[in-house]
Parts: sequence; C-alpha cells; structure tokens
Amino acid sequence: MKILYNSNNYYTCHGSYVFTCFIGFTKALDRVNYLKLFNKLLDDGVNVSVSAILTYWYSHQRVCIRWQNSVSDCFRIGNGTRQGGILPPTLFNRYIRHLLSNVDENQFSCWL
Repeated sequence: MKILYNSNNYYTCHGSYVFTCFIGFTKALDRVNYLKLFNKLLDDGVNVSVSAILTYWYSHQRVCIRWQNSVSDCFRIGNGTRQGGILPPTLFNRYIRHLLSNVDENQFSCWL
C-alpha cells in the first residue's frame, strides 16, 4: 500500500490527476481460451510440434472431483490452464501480452 500512497502523492503534488485500476487475476488461468492461446504461440514462432503437443494436451484434459471419500465421474475441461506447474504462468503471460503492450504503448501507466 505504501507504493500506491507514494505514487498518488507524487503525481498529485505535481499537479496531475491520479486514476487507479486494479485487475483481479484470481481465476484468470481458468478462463484462458485454448484456440486463442495456441494461435498466439504460433504467431510468436513457437515450434509447430511443441504447439501441437500443448494443443493436444490441453484439449484432451479430463478431471474428476474428489470430495471427502467420494469421487465424481470424469468430465472434459474446455478451457483453463493446468495449475501448480511452471508452464501455466508462462502461457498466461503470453495470453495477456497484447493487453499489457497496449497499456504500455498508450502510456496508461506511470514510472517513478
């Protein structure tokens, strides 16, 4: 919170308005669209074979839910990234790179 306070104070003391936007990414990994993600990887020049493996891997995910001593029937997952590994954050960063570039290119941010 101190950095937010200091940034706000710096800009208001120099005669600027301060507008703040917070983006919650709590469940963002669950909402990644596979088709868009893997097309973005191909656009970045990721090897077609690697992209094909990831596409197959993600498009054929099946899960079961365990609750106490019960396990549900398995069902297909249609979007989202696997959690707990090193690959999902990297994939998610690629997924939102265009958004972050637009923020940077249009100078919607500040630097101290």
